[in-house]
Amino acid sequence: MDEIRVRSLRNIQFKLEHQLICTADIVQEKQLIIKLLEWFNFTNCPLQKDVLGILELIAKVGSILG
Repeated sequence: MDEIRVRSLRNIQFKLEHQLICTADIVQEKQLIIKLLEWFNFTNCPLQKDVLGILELIAKVGSILG
């Protein structure tokens, strides 16, 4: 299960870094935001800084978009 979550997170990071998706697109994805927040509920919680970075990016863009 952890491996799947990590691969999914890496996939999102790759797409953001290579501009295959933009942050404004993922701001609209409420389920993604919920899943990113739930990341911290697991006992094994790798890549916390990466998840927080994406959440921070979403928060910044979300506040700009209003």
